This record gives sequence, C-alpha cells and structure tokens, in this order.
Amino acid sequence: IVNRVGDFFFLIGIFLIFVTFDSVYFSDIFQILKTSSVTFEEPFLFGLNKIEAICFFLFVGAMGVLGLYLVWTRVYNLKLNLGSTYLWSAAFSMFILTMILRLSDEIKDREADKIHFPERCLPSKQVFYRDIFYLLIFLLIVFVVMNICWGGNTILLAGLLLYVFLFYKYFFMPNIISKSLMLSLITHNPLIFVAMLYVISVFNKEFNLSVWSWESFTLAFAFWMSSFGWETARKIRTREQETEYETYSMVLGTRAACLLPMMAFTAQYYAFRFVCLNFAFYQELRIFFGIILGVYNLYFLIFMIKQSPKMAGTLQKVTEAYLVISSIVIVWMSLLSHGLVIEIITFLGLKNFQIG
Repeated sequence: IVNRVGDFFFLIGIFLIFVTFDSVYFSDIFQILKTSSVTFEEPFLFGLNKIEAICFFLFVGAMGVLGLYLVWTRVYNLKLNLGSTYLWSAAFSMFILTMILRLSDEIKDREADKIHFPERCLPSKQVFYRDIFYLLIFLLIVFVVMNICWGGNTILLAGLLLYVFLFYKYFFMPNIISKSLMLSLITHNPLIFVAMLYVISVFNKEFNLSVWSWESFTLAFAFWMSSFGWETARKIRTREQETEYETYSMVLGTRAACLLPMMAFTAQYYAFRFVCLNFAFYQELRIFFGIILGVYNLYFLIFMIKQSPKMAGTLQKVTEAYLVISSIVIVWMSLLSHGLVIEIITFLGLKNFQIG
C-alpha cells in the first residue's frame, strides 16, 4: 500500500469481516461461506449487502486514492463526484502501479532475498519468477492502455513510465545502486512523488486545471512523505542488532537515521498545513495533527537517547500507527469540510429509525 490514507478504509473492511464472520482468517471465512445457510443478500450499507460492503472497503483501502481525492477536492473547492471516470481511472492506475512496483521489487531483489529471506514465496519456489514476469507485462499493458484513454498529463505519464523502467533496471547501475541503501533511497523513493503528482493530474484533467501549481506539488509531496517516512523508519536498529542486512542506522548511525522519518513527517505536517488552509476545520486539523506528530517525534527522541533494542523493534509499528491515525485525522477533517459526516450520520440515523 503506497498511500496510507487508504488504511482508514482498509481497517473498516477488516472490522466488517471480523464482525460478520468472527474471524479474519481466510480458511475460516471460506468454510463459513460453504457451510452457512445465510445468503448475505439483505441490504447493509448504502444499498450494498455485507459481502459487497466488505469488498468495497478493502478495494478502496488497497487503492488508497479516494483519500487523496477527498483532500484534493477540498483544496480546490470542488464538489465530490464518486462516479467520476477520472477518479476511478486514477484509482485503478494507482492500484496497478503499486502492483507493478511490488512485482518489480521481487524480481530486482531476487538474489538478495535468497540470502536474507529464503522463506518467502519466490525464493522457496512456492511461486515461480516467470509467472511474476508475465503478470508484470500484463499489468504494464493494462496501465498504459487505461491511461492513454483516461489518463492525465501526457508529459507526467511519459516521465512516470520512464521512471518505472529505470526503477526496474536500477538506472542501469545495478552493481552500484543495489549495494548502496542511500543511493537506492535517493533514486527509487521519489517515484512515489511522481506517481502522486500524476494522479493529481488525472483529477485535474476533468476540470481543466493545471497540475503545474504549488498546490499540486505540495499535495503530492505531502502524500509522498508517508512512504519516505515509513521506508526509513522500518530500517533502524541499535548497534548490537545490526546484521549483514544493510539498514539506515548501519550507514548513518542510529541517531542520525532516526532524523529521517522525523524530518519527513514534520515536512508532511507543514505541507498539509499549506494545502489545507481553506478547510472549514483547519485549526482543529492543525492542532490534532500537531499533537500526533509531537507524540511520534517524542517517542523517537526517547529511542535516540536510550537506544533500547526493545524500542527498536517497535519503531516500524509506531510509525504505522502514526500513519493510520494521521490519515484518519486528514480524511475525517476532509469529510467534515465537505459536510459529509453530518449527511452520513443523518442517513444512518434515518435508516435505523425506519428499521426500528
């Protein structure tokens, strides 16, 4: 998942699965579906039955673009149109692009995974590399065709495809970049910024808005920082925990490495403050977001002082918790600014009243 705003909807989907089946394990769920006499056909939410609602929230969560769309429409003072062709084109494109990047990583890291992660599906030969390669080609074709028909800025699309190709080829310097974690970060991670900017250009096309604006670049930067912060935070260890696997703490030192996610999320906070100035609940957003960021940075500062191996093992989880909570705040404030929270609560209240 590239865009952590999608986690808000993903969590709702997982919650509905647990409430419906009393389990989140596929084996249990499929067994219940085979043996249960319940058809799940009765309407549950907005005309969807429970199975359809679960699929909807998981799918939107996996794409994550809807969260970006909520913020984007509010930034440009536009009305929401969830049936927009450009919205769903951007959503599917981001989903496919995420798959392409994930599959490319599996092929690129083939030799390293054999050494460090032999239990994974590909190194253990539970999945074959040729199948990954064929799927990658198929997804690339779908991505290109879809964006030629319903895409955004042509220059950005060409740049994005070129970047993906260079990403896959290690910028034709595999022996240099693959052996340097910092070079990999500098050359690979900005791809997320280009992808976010292209998604915004798809949104903009529907209203003939230019993507070459401070608002577009700042919004793309803000969402990129989620990926940058998570990527750096998950590879920080104490000195005694280091192995042959290269981490940012090994390259920069533990304290210096901790500054990377802290600076990324701080920059993200100010980027969101810039683009969300016209939100109806801007002050509340600024305060809540600031408190969450402060707690996150404080945790990392304590770790920098103590350098506890136990705390090092929690840095990735703390970062993911921060991303989920901050994403919920952004989405919630966007919904409030659109006036959708009141509409949803009113709708559900009237529905429950009618059922009662």
